[in-house]
Amino acid sequence: MSGASTFSASTSTYTPAKNLGANKSYYWRVRAVGVNGPSEWSEVRLIVTPGS
Repeated sequence: MSGASTFSASTSTYTPAKNLGANKSYYWRVRAVGVNGPSEWSEVRLIVTPGS
């Protein structure tokens, strides 16, 4: 899975469309888009998936 993902959220969870690989590092960041335009991007965060 690569590239940006866009979705509308009313909760603070997200489930990827594909399973994430085992023992992989994924970096992500978010921003809000509303009637006043987009916010600044968040800090980059890291998720490390557990082994198989």
